Amino acid sequence: MIALLSASTAAGWSFGTFLEGEWDLERAKGGELAHAHYSLKAVGGVLEGTYHEEGATADERTNEMRVRVEFDRAAPDTAGSFQLAKRQTPPADGEDPTPQPMGSDGFGPFKEMFEFDFSSRSDERFWISESRRATTRPYHAQRLTDAAP
Repeated sequence: MIALLSASTAAGWSFGTFLEGEWDLERAKGGELAHAHYSLKAVGGVLEGTYHEEGATADERTNEMRVRVEFDRAAPDTAGSFQLAKRQTPPADGEDPTPQPMGSDGFGPFKEMFEFDFSSRSDERFWISESRRATTRPYHAQRLTDAAP
C-alpha cells in the first residue's frame, strides 16, 4: 500500500480517502509469495475492515484479522495509527480455557501495530514515518478499484 502513495499528490490529499477500498497484497513470507486482502471503509472518523491471507484453495482464508486505522485529530489527513485484532481460537478439547477479552465477533481487542505520519517531499511524493514496529519487508499492493480489467 505504501508503494502506491507516490501517485497521490496535490492539496486536499487524505491518507484515509486513499486507503479506503479493497486491496490485494503480495509479500515475501518465508521464501514464498503470500497473497492477502484488505477491505477498509470509513466508519465515523476511522477506517475499519478486515484482513485475511489466502489459504491452499481460493475459498480458504487464514490469518483473519479485524483492522482499524485511527487518525490524529491534529493531522487527520496524514497521521494516525494502524491497529489489528486477531481472531481468537477456542481451546482444543481437554485444554483449560485461558480467559481473554473477546468481542462478540470472535476477535480479540485491537492492538496498535504502528503509528504513521506522512509528509510531502519536494517531488510531492508521500513517505511514511519510521516506526519502532514498522517492517522493512518488501510489499506490493494494488487497490482493486484501480486495477486494470
